[in-house]
Amino acid sequence: MSVNNLNRRVIVKINIGGSLKDKLLSQVKDRLEKGKQTKVVTPNPEFIVKAYHEPNFNLIINKFDYSLPDGAYLLWAKYLQDKREMSKNWDTAGKAKKVAYNAVWACQGAFRLHFGSLAKAKLTGVDFMDDLIAMAAKEGKSVYFLGGRDSVAGKTAKYFKKKYNDLKVAGWYEGEAGTGGDKDVIMMIKKAAKRQRKRSIDLLFVAYGMGRQEEWIMRNKDKIKVNLLIGIGGAFDYYSGKVTRAPLWLRQRGGEWLFRILIQPWRIKRQIKLLEFVYLVWSEKVRIDFKKI
Repeated sequence: MSVNNLNRRVIVKINIGGSLKDKLLSQVKDRLEKGKQTKVVTPNPEFIVKAYHEPNFNLIINKFDYSLPDGAYLLWAKYLQDKREMSKNWDTAGKAKKVAYNAVWACQGAFRLHFGSLAKAKLTGVDFMDDLIAMAAKEGKSVYFLGGRDSVAGKTAKYFKKKYNDLKVAGWYEGEAGTGGDKDVIMMIKKAAKRQRKRSIDLLFVAYGMGRQEEWIMRNKDKIKVNLLIGIGGAFDYYSGKVTRAPLWLRQRGGEWLFRILIQPWRIKRQIKLLEFVYLVWSEKVRIDFKKI
């Protein structure tokens, strides 16, 4: 697939006009009870840019069972796409008119994102991780924390064990994201399952960062008995206390990315990807398929 293909599709499943989190938790719980393996990806605009430039990564993330709208600007993209689909003149409009329409709708979407309620519809991997662990504690499911650096996996495990006393922590391990570390990581997970006197781990949280964690999951999902695998990026950094998270009011206004830059200035190089994402959506080089669940 050519990177210049204007019909490149990156799948993002979202429940429009309802409670995405509640529906997801209900479906995940049902799948766990039925023994169906579930894979969850948490894309943000940086994921979409990577998927555009790397067809293999595009294919990988489209193979996940659920894809969360982790980044607020994914909702901005949805707003823009919805406006185009509802417009009777979009398909027949000339280039100049399309630029004008895009400009108006993009500004409207940005305003609703930062000053309205649009950003509240996002569901970050960080927040959903807490929801999943709360469910695991209630249902007696085991959890395992994989990845991170500087012992954040262990600190995250201790944080959640303190928060949910009944939580069954099967273990944690930093490991290596590359293929060279697969054998070692798989061995550690299998040992953890045996210590629990079970054949499998119920929930596995993988924090190897964008791209690497998704590749690790798809590469190893059939080598280990794990019922749910989810890539959660830098979530361990938040729950371990290594990184301060933006206040809730700012997250609900789509400004979490700005807060990250203020406390971690080196991330500005990564945030430039947001500008490319806006361009790709604006120019229709990428179209995101938002799916109801």
